[in-house]
Amino acid sequence: MSIEDFTLLNPEIPGDLFRFAFRDDVSGALLTDLLQLHFLQLSACNHATALFGPEERSILELRAGFLSGSDIDALALEDSIMALANDALDRISADPEVARAAREREDAILLYPIDLNAAREVGLFEASRDMLLTRRFGPIPAEPTAQVEDAGLEDLKRLQIEAIDAPDFDLALRRAGWRE
Repeated sequence: MSIEDFTLLNPEIPGDLFRFAFRDDVSGALLTDLLQLHFLQLSACNHATALFGPEERSILELRAGFLSGSDIDALALEDSIMALANDALDRISADPEVARAAREREDAILLYPIDLNAAREVGLFEASRDMLLTRRFGPIPAEPTAQVEDAGLEDLKRLQIEAIDAPDFDLALRRAGWRE
């Protein structure tokens, strides 16, 4: 997210880094301490006093180090904002429900391409099946259509093979073992 004009933010908030927590409008209650939004005002970092911290380490360097996964504990020793971020990460990491959700998300990300390819294969197969059977035999009656739609992949492959030279759909179903 980019804010082009920081004058739109509350001018009473000092500094070049703005931290926002999520609160309920009515009660003012904090919705969670696990989520904050941070804005770094880059235009303020053009000034030497804002650009360098006490050890002459760039504030931008510190923030970029945090985002790139550098040694967060070392960054926390250098900067109070990094210390707050490190504490928040420690609290989040200690929550078993958050850890479970993170593992599930990692698994989902890893499995997504596999699931997508499997769905694509089934979709292509079903489309070719429908085109082949309809072109070969014309409109398929309702009862066998439901049977075909509920069939497994191997059964459908067997039906497609039998449909190639069967004179009618009923014979293709019998040869494929779907009817007596």
